[in-house]
Amino acid sequence: MKTTKIKKHYYVLFFLFLSSVLYGNDTEISIKRIFTGTMKAEQDLLVQGLLKSYSSLNETIQDLTQKLPENITGSFFDIEKEDLKAQKPGVYFIRAMFKERVVGYASFEKTKAKNEIYIRQLIVDPDFERKGIGKKICFDAIFELLPNTEHIVVITRKANSTALGFYHKLGFQECNYMHEGFSPELFIGLEYFKKEINS
Repeated sequence: MKTTKIKKHYYVLFFLFLSSVLYGNDTEISIKRIFTGTMKAEQDLLVQGLLKSYSSLNETIQDLTQKLPENITGSFFDIEKEDLKAQKPGVYFIRAMFKERVVGYASFEKTKAKNEIYIRQLIVDPDFERKGIGKKICFDAIFELLPNTEHIVVITRKANSTALGFYHKLGFQECNYMHEGFSPELFIGLEYFKKEINS
């Protein structure tokens, strides 16, 4: 019994060592604001993330309007690129880097409500999940750039269990926040209040 526990202990240590060798530790992840560029790496990361999130779900979802197109090209990312190029006021673009590799991306913007921020996009490279990158490009970036933020809102598809799990883990609660033209049957609004954040 003790031998088995010791072996498992060594396996865990070896895995942690291997992970640090391959991907480094959290101190090697840098979070930077994007001001210019094509954002090709961020677009590719978002497309890959969506394909991964929906690949297994598409087989079971009966409602075609919820399914992700098989020939997705990232055209939905055009708004991101247009707003970056135009330097649209109140919109922020963030990337997480490991050395020269983009491992996370987020964009958020001020809403018409006082001290409220809407998360437009947020994705983390699957190889770098569970390293706190999502939290960093969500909470840390927002509160560093906009310290007066009190309320954060986001909308995600109900079928996207990956996104729902992530936001629920951070403490987001379901709410009525929704964009015009979005079906409440397919999408869900989530919110977070700054006073609830425990660092």
